[in-house]
Amino acid sequence: MKYRVIGWTSYENQQIPEGEYSLAKDNAIIKDLREHGYVFTGMHHESHPYCAPVLNTGEKILLSQRGFGDTMSKARQDGTYVDYAYDWDMDFDDKGCVFPEKERCIDFACEKESELCECYEANVTREQLELAKKTGGIIIYPDPVYDFLDAGDYLTLCCGEERQAFLVTEHCVDIERETKKLLYKLKLEIVE
Repeated sequence: MKYRVIGWTSYENQQIPEGEYSLAKDNAIIKDLREHGYVFTGMHHESHPYCAPVLNTGEKILLSQRGFGDTMSKARQDGTYVDYAYDWDMDFDDKGCVFPEKERCIDFACEKESELCECYEANVTREQLELAKKTGGIIIYPDPVYDFLDAGDYLTLCCGEERQAFLVTEHCVDIERETKKLLYKLKLEIVE
């Protein structure tokens, strides 16, 4: 999905509906935090004005303190989620807190952008392609190419000259038991 953060609102703001969390939405939040240099904690996310991200879907994404700490830690790449989750006594000057600028603060619901879905391609083996056609599912390894892949996007599986388009109906993240690597488990519907 073509997710992007269009502004920031208050956690308790009832004027903007809450959206469901997904990895693709989290990646959009991380991108915005990096681009604007924002730095604040999960405590701020829950209680400070204008620290809850609003996406171009017209929804705000609300996380727990630990959840937001994890997101901030990934954006900053300089510590653990605990550093950004629980620091109630954070000295703004000492820690370098940076909050969203006034022009990026949103109080009311905005229109959802249309055409948010994206098209992706993945090279697969013959067995993977046949299994996806038969079961409506596939497992792929994370790759930056798929950072914004989410339910509602289109995924074309390519095997040699054969190409089959699918609609992604579900996107789950799991861990491979033997290698401890992340996996994306996708539910698919064939697009005729």
